[in-house]
Amino acid sequence: MKPRLAVIGLICFLFSCAEVANIQEVIEGKIDAAEDTINEESGTSIPSPNVSSPSPPPVNILLDTEDVFPVTGTTYYVATNGTDSNPGTEVSPWATLQHAAGQVSQGDLVLVQNGTYAGFDIRKKYGAKTQPIVFKAKGKEVFVHPIKNGNRKDNINVENSDYIVIDGFIVNQYDPEKKGNGIRVAVAKGIIIINNRVGPCGRHCIFTAYAPGVKIRNNKAFEAQVRHGISVSNSDTPDDKPIIRKNEVYGNYLSGIQINGDCNAGGDGMISGALIEGNIVRDNYSKGISLISVEDTKAQNNLIYGNRMRDGAAGIHLADEVGCGKPSRRNLVVNNTIVEPRMAGIRMTDGAVDNIIFNNVVYTGKPNTPPIADEVGQNDINTNLTFISMMENYFIDPVAHNYRLITNSQGIDSGKVIYQSFAAPATDIEGTARPQGRGMDPGAYESTP
Repeated sequence: MKPRLAVIGLICFLFSCAEVANIQEVIEGKIDAAEDTINEESGTSIPSPNVSSPSPPPVNILLDTEDVFPVTGTTYYVATNGTDSNPGTEVSPWATLQHAAGQVSQGDLVLVQNGTYAGFDIRKKYGAKTQPIVFKAKGKEVFVHPIKNGNRKDNINVENSDYIVIDGFIVNQYDPEKKGNGIRVAVAKGIIIINNRVGPCGRHCIFTAYAPGVKIRNNKAFEAQVRHGISVSNSDTPDDKPIIRKNEVYGNYLSGIQINGDCNAGGDGMISGALIEGNIVRDNYSKGISLISVEDTKAQNNLIYGNRMRDGAAGIHLADEVGCGKPSRRNLVVNNTIVEPRMAGIRMTDGAVDNIIFNNVVYTGKPNTPPIADEVGQNDINTNLTFISMMENYFIDPVAHNYRLITNSQGIDSGKVIYQSFAAPATDIEGTARPQGRGMDPGAYESTP
């Protein structure tokens, strides 16, 4: 029996399975309890931020340059003037996303017209890697509101399903009980969450658990009232490989982005092989990026600034889940720009070892706090530009959050293309090729001549 199933069995024995809404609700509760024990710097608490005949398929659907999927199944339509007894064609669309979620199969595409809809819960639906099931907003104003789901109110829930795409929705959480997640993925493989605007949110904006191969790209995730903007948690495979890329994450009550292996919820307790790239993580109430029990992961070309509105350990914090004995290890933190006036820029604690930190630009304004803090002493830190004062001597316009290095900065061309056999990213956060000068620039931006 897998560890997470054993947890459920125990709970069903002690209480009743009817009281356990589903497997991941239990896991999520354990995550919350465990997260609260993570070592943080103390701070004063403040309130949460306000925070018939099917239509012929198109040739393919383009999500971005990484994923182009042929639509091999049926194209269905959902519109506010539809009826669920309709065939789901463009001229006779369905009315609800939940009905669509119950009808789709491998390779199908659901196009949703502008309007406001109740959310949906999709379970036991299986696409394939090259033939996913795609839910896509056809217009730019497709609003999805939360629905009751056990003891939670999630807007979109993907569970016990594989290769599902959620693309282009505006996900708003209006739940005074703060029990719901904007987009939630549990016990699922190969899920893509892309081009969504998620917030404000009750608990998390985007939450995943036991979701190997999840891709979270080009979303806005903001104003989670209880937890994190993006949370990727739990593992029962040594090959997790989540991708978190080109998102803007801000105003969340805890961290902007958190990855947590979390042995307390079962599984192997480590998230492996993640890529965290090109994100803007700003103005969150705790940490920028929190890496707890994470290994063989790369964090590169991220812009992180202005976090720790309440408390927090660092702009990027590498640590262990309390009581797990699974410290973050063998991770690469490279070419990030981190500006944190209230805490360390990068911090390694709780046994975090064998991490390589190079080519970063790191500023901290907190007195007696180093920009990069290795409290373990077994990490490799090299070729970073760090400073604790006079940002105007380094950045073009820090007041306007323009954190490009000024032309005569000592950091220009001072980075390394390769360090300890690890390569720096070949492009910067905006796609500019590196290097442009005699050498590579540190930080998320590459200066051009």
